[in-house]
Amino acid sequence: MFWGFFYLVLSPPFTAADECSHFWKIHLLASGHFGTKKLTSDVMLGIPRGKILSQSGEYIPLGMVKAGYRNIKTRGRLTEKTSFEVTKEILSYPLQKDIQVFNTFPVPFYSGLSYLTSIPVMKVMQISKVNPGWMMYFLRLVSLFTYTALIYAAIKITPVKKWL
Repeated sequence: MFWGFFYLVLSPPFTAADECSHFWKIHLLASGHFGTKKLTSDVMLGIPRGKILSQSGEYIPLGMVKAGYRNIKTRGRLTEKTSFEVTKEILSYPLQKDIQVFNTFPVPFYSGLSYLTSIPVMKVMQISKVNPGWMMYFLRLVSLFTYTALIYAAIKITPVKKWL
């Protein structure tokens, strides 16, 4: 638990390979969206592409999208570094819930059950207009407690060689 908390705080937000996708999916589930939309446009992530593309995604608050893409250069690349200044910037982004932008992302196909403890926490944070960077840290903490509790329960019900 100590090391989990240590890495939870030490790792900058949105640097893990699929962290944004899970974050955005939790947001969608907490908002009552259980699927994604299809958008046909010649613009992808605000950049004109010159040809019509079909994309799947969902409308997400601008602050969440900006926070999620701020560390894109370091995402999944262990040799790339980010700075504390970038983390402070992410933690300062407002949610901007009233400005929704269509965001394409690979939607995780996990069932909503795997996000069961994160969804109510996300809902409260949405209502409270918590900054997206802080949302990420709170959701990491929820996951740490959830999976620690699940591991504890699994060990407790193991019929042989119990540790606890």
